[in-house]
Amino acid sequence: PPPFETERFADADELQHAWDEQTLHPLPNEPARLGFAIDPAMGELAPRLGQPRDLYRGLRAESLAVLVYMAGRVKELSGATEPLRVTSTLRDEEYQDLLRRSNAEATHRYSLHTTGYAFDVARDYESGEQALAFQFLLDDLTARGLIAWIREPTAIHITVAREADQLVPLMLEPERGE
Repeated sequence: PPPFETERFADADELQHAWDEQTLHPLPNEPARLGFAIDPAMGELAPRLGQPRDLYRGLRAESLAVLVYMAGRVKELSGATEPLRVTSTLRDEEYQDLLRRSNAEATHRYSLHTTGYAFDVARDYESGEQALAFQFLLDDLTARGLIAWIREPTAIHITVAREADQLVPLMLEPERGE
């Protein structure tokens, strides 16, 4: 999403408003079913801002749909029993400022994490098959214009296009076979 036309969250009040308006959605914590787990450190700087960690554990619907889709397909394709580990999702500008002080990977420019359209997945895989399945999904969704991604030292940073809203209905469907 281009910075000049994408809402960014400046502080906890703006984030809370987005939660209240249901612009943001919580990350489900069902690793066995969905194929991803929330890293326990996610939102670790929230207490320094006087906020709960859960304020920083969500995404816009399009981004959550991509995460659910990707993790489910990686699990299905690879047969992995260990979930992908999501290390970061939502931030506001105040959180980003704190992060810059302690994390060399945190950008000093426009952070897509402040929009709700980005998340990070740890580069720590159960097997080569899981890593290959994840790479396949990264390539496939990039080719479809639904994501852009970069490889960081410890994580894959994924940004989701608004056009990924086509995956939202898939996220809401019950599991196959139910």
